[in-house]
Amino acid sequence: MDLSQLWHPDGKRILFAVQEALRLVKEKPRMIYPRPKFEDRSAKGLKEAF
Repeated sequence: MDLSQLWHPDGKRILFAVQEALRLVKEKPRMIYPRPKFEDRSAKGLKEAF
């Protein structure tokens, strides 16, 4: 396989790969989960979290 043809701006393969990636991102968007609470690892027991 010639890499210059794969990454050529007019290359059909790279355009298809980008379109496929965009389709998959739209189909299954990234899930953003809430940040877990601060874990108290001190022996004193902190009253405030950062």
